[in-house]
Amino acid sequence: MGFLNRIFGSGKKQDLIMRSFTVIHLRLDGIFQMLAEIKVAQERIIMDLKHIEEDVTAQGTVIESAVTLLTGLKTALDAAIASNDPAQLTALSASIEAQTQALAAAVQANTPIAAAPGA
Repeated sequence: MGFLNRIFGSGKKQDLIMRSFTVIHLRLDGIFQMLAEIKVAQERIIMDLKHIEEDVTAQGTVIESAVTLLTGLKTALDAAIASNDPAQLTALSASIEAQTQALAAAVQANTPIAAAPGA
């Protein structure tokens, strides 16, 4: 206290200064707490963005796969029509049916169930 007495004097003036320091200290503590909360929120947002980026990438892969499937089916259909071979058309029809079922099952397995309205 000798140091403070030399700088600020003693008595009411020193008490007022000490109370001011206490108020400043409490406000700084509040600011540090808010900064910590902002940091946690920022980290959560970054993780959410990473998950969104992963989902977008996965959707791109699925879309590319579907395009490849459809392009292959069109090529096979064109070849079957050009051949005028009923057996090749029958085989293509069976292939399309199998791929349609596989695609439908994959879509259903990876589609979240929507909540019923009002639930």
